[in-house]
Amino acid sequence: PAPSAPVEGSSKTIDADVSSLLGELLGLTLEHTGKAAVMSVASPGRPPRFNKYSGVVEWRNALFLWVNIGGADYTNAFSNGGERITWFGGSRMHRDSPVIQRLLSSTSRTSPPPPHPVLLFCRLPGEPYACLGRVWAHEADLDASPVRVVWDLEDVPRIRRHPQASKTLERMLAHK
Repeated sequence: PAPSAPVEGSSKTIDADVSSLLGELLGLTLEHTGKAAVMSVASPGRPPRFNKYSGVVEWRNALFLWVNIGGADYTNAFSNGGERITWFGGSRMHRDSPVIQRLLSSTSRTSPPPPHPVLLFCRLPGEPYACLGRVWAHEADLDASPVRVVWDLEDVPRIRRHPQASKTLERMLAHK
């Protein structure tokens, strides 16, 4: 079945403030915990409605990918010195899920670049999220259950040049 129309006031109907997330906030841990804190920063004023249980939030102009690092329930892991991360989709995500299709079509390395960046937000157990920038699909196993995607992190060089952001990334890399 075709996806239903977005609900008024949902993230799918408005633009995220991608420029601030990729600018002054890149690599920094936010002040408050939870996805709602990220949504408030990404949409100053009234935060949009979204499904807090999903590992992906769709905006009109971007997608946010939520990743928990460490903890007994999470097998997401960094590799290549923090330049890649393996992500596992939710139990309802599969090859034909509209959100999986949008994620992968938004991260193909084509010219011109895709119109909707995918931004990676990671957190350690009990801590606020940090925006680790744009990701590109390196490889995907869409037949796995759950779906598995290895993402390349585009903005890691910029994060490493910022002392506080670099510390955030290093803490996540050290956490097993």
